[in-house]
Amino acid sequence: MPRREGQWDNVTDVKDARRLLDCERTSRELRFQYLVRCYLCQILHGCVSAYCTTPTCLSCSRRLVSRPFRPPTQLTARALAYYLASQPDPSHGLCPHKLRLDPTDLELELGGTSRATAGEIGSVAQRHQAKKDPKSLGQNIYDTVTVIYSYSKHIPRPYSMFASLRSTAPIAQTSAGETTDHANGQPSHPMKKHPSQSYCTPEPLSNGQHVHKFRHMPRKSLESSSLDGALEGTHLGMSDMRTKPPKTRLPPTPRHGFSSLNILESAQSARVHGTEEKSRRALPVVPYLTCDILDTLKQDVCQGRNKLSSDLDYFVEFDSTNRDFQLATPFVNRSLFYTLSKPATLLESFRDLSNPDYKESPLPHLDASRLTVAFGDWKQRNGALIFDSLWTAVEALFRPPPELDTQKSPRLKPSRKDAVRRTPETYKSPSDISTPYLSDEEAAHLVMICVHALTSLVSTSWPNSWPQVRNFRGWGVVLPSAPPGPDHANSFARFISIIDELEFEPAIRLADRLLRGIGTRMCFEHILASLKGRDVGAETSHSRQVSPLLSLLIEHLAVVERAAIAKKTKHKVNQNPAEDPGWTVTATFLEWLRTIIIKKFDGKAEVNKWDSVGAAIIVLDSLHANLPRLNLRKDMFSIPYLNEHVDTVAMPNAFLNWEERPNSVHLFQFPFLFKDAYLVAYFRAINFNRMFEQFEHAGRTKHLQRRFDILLDRSHWQMLNDRLRVTREDFLRVEVTREDLLKDTLDYLWGQERRMLLKPLKVIIGKEEGELGFDQGGVTSEFFRLVLGEAFKPDNGLFTIDSQTRMTWFHPVPLEPIWKYEMIGVLFSLAIYNGITLPVTFPLVFYTSLLGAHRPDYPYYREQDESAIDSIRDGWPMLAKSFDELLRFEGNVEDVFARDYVFSADAYGATLDYDMRTKKEAGEDVQPVTNENREQFVVDYIAWLTVTSVRSQFLAFRKGFLTCLEPKSLDFFTPRSLRSLIEGSPTISVTQLRKHTHYDDGYTPTTPTIVDFWTVVESYSQDKLKKLLEFVIASERVPVTGYESMGFSIYRAGNDTDRLPTSSTCFGRLYLPEYKGREKMREKLGIALQYSKGFGVV
Repeated sequence: MPRREGQWDNVTDVKDARRLLDCERTSRELRFQYLVRCYLCQILHGCVSAYCTTPTCLSCSRRLVSRPFRPPTQLTARALAYYLASQPDPSHGLCPHKLRLDPTDLELELGGTSRATAGEIGSVAQRHQAKKDPKSLGQNIYDTVTVIYSYSKHIPRPYSMFASLRSTAPIAQTSAGETTDHANGQPSHPMKKHPSQSYCTPEPLSNGQHVHKFRHMPRKSLESSSLDGALEGTHLGMSDMRTKPPKTRLPPTPRHGFSSLNILESAQSARVHGTEEKSRRALPVVPYLTCDILDTLKQDVCQGRNKLSSDLDYFVEFDSTNRDFQLATPFVNRSLFYTLSKPATLLESFRDLSNPDYKESPLPHLDASRLTVAFGDWKQRNGALIFDSLWTAVEALFRPPPELDTQKSPRLKPSRKDAVRRTPETYKSPSDISTPYLSDEEAAHLVMICVHALTSLVSTSWPNSWPQVRNFRGWGVVLPSAPPGPDHANSFARFISIIDELEFEPAIRLADRLLRGIGTRMCFEHILASLKGRDVGAETSHSRQVSPLLSLLIEHLAVVERAAIAKKTKHKVNQNPAEDPGWTVTATFLEWLRTIIIKKFDGKAEVNKWDSVGAAIIVLDSLHANLPRLNLRKDMFSIPYLNEHVDTVAMPNAFLNWEERPNSVHLFQFPFLFKDAYLVAYFRAINFNRMFEQFEHAGRTKHLQRRFDILLDRSHWQMLNDRLRVTREDFLRVEVTREDLLKDTLDYLWGQERRMLLKPLKVIIGKEEGELGFDQGGVTSEFFRLVLGEAFKPDNGLFTIDSQTRMTWFHPVPLEPIWKYEMIGVLFSLAIYNGITLPVTFPLVFYTSLLGAHRPDYPYYREQDESAIDSIRDGWPMLAKSFDELLRFEGNVEDVFARDYVFSADAYGATLDYDMRTKKEAGEDVQPVTNENREQFVVDYIAWLTVTSVRSQFLAFRKGFLTCLEPKSLDFFTPRSLRSLIEGSPTISVTQLRKHTHYDDGYTPTTPTIVDFWTVVESYSQDKLKKLLEFVIASERVPVTGYESMGFSIYRAGNDTDRLPTSSTCFGRLYLPEYKGREKMREKLGIALQYSKGFGVV
């Protein structure tokens, strides 16, 4: 990239130790060391409290043990201390009381031997545990020199390091024969001088400028600790740790061209005006970042391990033999930390771009395509530095708004104050620097920078790799046991690359904290709403009332995806809307959300709304509500891992009694997290549980009555039988005739108690006509097919059927009483309750209205013109097409269309017109449709069609529909999934049916008779295929659970014969004789399907 003039004129000098990478790293190391020492003190020495309840404190352990107490060894204390200090909340296990031994006074026991004579190696040997299991990996790890040295070594203070880095003179070192008395009165050993090592040594760069190095390495001899001056950690030297001898590092050779080193030199010379003193004191960094600056900084790397700049101690040491690793220079790393770790500088960054593609975005300065390139490949240059720096800056999202900051915070308990104050020093990290509350736009800017850092880490790979990645990770599988796809070598390598990047621990830490920050912001919004008097308790988490921050993010991501699609279209890259989009910013961000949910999920269906899992689910809900705009697919949201870790029977039933809480959500409020098959299983588990309770209650009642029969006389026994008639019934037995099926059914169901309808259903059809069929499921399916077919006949005046789409809808002017609609609703409720797929076809708006009966996020119709037309497009396609033409017409609508502002309904040969303004029959003064009111006319007409004209009919139907169903169990479904549950699939696939067919009694898939059978079936039309399914399983629809759940099976029914095929609809069996010849098979099967009415025993 060519250098632009004046780009680096404003390089700034770091004047605060908290903003310097070296000091921040040292501070973190110092805090962790002190935390480990605190745990060691409480484990080995305990506290002063006689009633301590901290399990890891020696005082508590000694008090609770009745038998002789065995104190923990040094090795046990080390292992436990490091474990506790490595937890997500490392200070949670600290004892709140005053410790017997202050962590700054901690010493290691050396057994009283002479340290001077034994030497350093002997001193280290004294610290190892004498008795340990040589095969124990844990004991051998925590007894190594590295572990002992990590909590006992000398670590300089951040401020002293900062002063040393800016100092022009090296730090004076103690002479070889000098000894120093420590704070505990014990003398330390003299320090051995090393001619080639010092803690602050000036080195000349290629331009003659002197830069001070500060090397973080253990001292060669005993020295007082910076924490306490104790003897702790003074015996360890580099030779004891068996490190490799340091390689000779040559000074960097001058390079031609543009680099950050040249930038550093020119910037410093311009600022000091030739003053060598000031240039040596400066620690220059870039004050802000842009995409161009990131690209330029990315070019300045250290070429090879032997040529690494010696004035930086790297976070991660990479393998020098790996060609992908190109370590960045100290100036680059310090600049990245300086700009990315503080919210103020981060908010000033990336504001130099003005891409016209993003002008409609609330964040128009963030160019997603440029940011993706700028944030890419940094992992190979400085490891986790970018993610750790952003992790620090994300703390600004936890800052409460001024309205809440003035509220009185709860007081800490006295016992916890001492634990909170226990800190090694008053040094504060950049996140502790006072940061004002961020506005929604500023917070969205910070969040999007983190999102781009996370998404840019993941390689784009090939589009066909991403469906496999999403599938495996949805199940919680990190690495599959076998390579996916036919091209094993290439596809598996790409697969592993994506997995490694999604499992990068620093990125996971950033994603987790980012989501907790978003959740905290939403919590603040909720609290502010309650303080302002809004009824937030009435607002459910499922009402899709997105927070302002999420609204900004969704709007920006929509623009990002629109620009990406436009770019692909420009390059003639066409994408099928049904296919996986592959790598996109939003899709990859969605994958990070799923990753956090899987890693942090604790197995409980109730989730804290404000932690990382709850926030991730709420963000997913916002993304799911904008699927088309964000170029996402429905199947990308499902997480089968959740189904594997919840009780699929107890959890759905517990959900019925779960009450909404302001700080928690339930997984079942978000059905997009589960596959449709799982949701159907949950729904039917609820219904089966209620059905079994009624059946079990009837059995207990009959058993109790039999035990007390001997104590009752005949009159009391008869009275009990009358009152317990419903309770004692095991089943709901419906007996009807084929001649008057609808009337018999409605007469039987009218007046039945609700608890009677909740019992298992058994149907008897045509018993008086001589039919003999035992209902094991097939008779019930036949019953609902026949009775609903009779109810939906237009001649009955209850429903109308569209001649083109065959859609069923309520008659706007019914001749029958309203109670019949309620009974039809009861029939629907009974069928769904008993798991029967119905042969009905309703438009999608019907199921939207059913869900809208108790869920405010699904209104009867959409108030927006486009959404309103889309809601009726499947049921009334010609009407929707005419509305589209009406809205797009550019001429005078009144002259060309000549349409009045009325709603028209056909009623038995006559057309009735209703004025939609007055809600009365239209008169002569009706208003025409004009260009000005045509949009409102479309909305009003659809409202009349779907709501106003059928309100009483629909309300009666809905009342009956909810008779056997729990309204809350319908929360599992969307309108489309509810339609699939009720109607199934009207399209039959012979390939899928053949794939899931079972054979018995000598038949196999390759038997000639079976081959002839499928050859005949493949020639059938859809209508004839429906008759085949109806003949075998008593249903012409494929259920929502798929072909495998139908149990379609073919049994051998003897040798060649003139008998027709028979079936057992209760068990889905087709009894097929072994016909000789395909034409005979076609003839016999056709006759059986044509005359298949009725039941009997064969």
